[in-house]
Amino acid sequence: MTKELQNLVSLLKSPIRENKDLGIILAQNYNKELKEHFGYEIELFLFLRMNLEWNSEIPIHKIEKIKIEKSILTSVPTHIFLLENLTWLSFVSVQFKIFPTEILQLPHLKTLCLSNSEIKVLPSKIRKLQELEILNIGVNKLRHLPKEIGDLKQLCILTLGYNQLKSLPTEIGDLQKLIHLVLNNNKLKSLPKEIGNLQRLTQLELNDNQLKSLPIEIGNLQCLKYLDLRNNQLQSLPTELAQIKTLEKILIEGNPKNIIIPNELLHIIDIGNGLV
Repeated sequence: MTKELQNLVSLLKSPIRENKDLGIILAQNYNKELKEHFGYEIELFLFLRMNLEWNSEIPIHKIEKIKIEKSILTSVPTHIFLLENLTWLSFVSVQFKIFPTEILQLPHLKTLCLSNSEIKVLPSKIRKLQELEILNIGVNKLRHLPKEIGDLKQLCILTLGYNQLKSLPTEIGDLQKLIHLVLNNNKLKSLPKEIGNLQRLTQLELNDNQLKSLPIEIGNLQCLKYLDLRNNQLQSLPTELAQIKTLEKILIEGNPKNIIIPNELLHIIDIGNGLV
């Protein structure tokens, strides 16, 4: 390697931000040389450089975690599939306009966060991520979920708050390992009865939607501990909720004053500062 290229690599690996930024600018002129040195495209190298937890001494095929925040990044490198051991991928405040489908080339991914972006559509091919356990697509512009969401059989935590969802697919009930479901600040007017199939669910956040009623099948959630129903339009709570012996708290602040509450639930109801 020439001395000039050695200096460039040193800049790119420097812990000093100004040096790294200079290296990125200069690297555009040495794509071929850097590819020969690192073994992959400079596009992927620059992507890795954005990783807040990146250790440049770790071989690319051994990288397990990538965290990128507040970046001008608009796409994901095609060669991301070279990160064959990646299990944790997080993008926060990265302005993707569409879901970066390149991520679907990472079959061993267990955690995926794409929060505070502008994603409108979750692709049906999300089912390819069969090992996914945690999925966070909060604070985006999703209007619906594909039915294939139900194919993510290992999913334990699903965060979809602050989107524009008006309904949920019936396949949501296929997520048998789900323990935490976050749906706050959407436009949900109803829930599918299949919500009652989530037998391991312990926490359900439905606050700040447009719900007028709950399906009686919600009483089948025999592991549920926490239910947030604040700021909806509920006229009553189903008596079936009393069947859930694990329930510790139900939040109902911001619903109509005349909401009907079964006597069996009064001891775990939290009205906050009062109803509407």
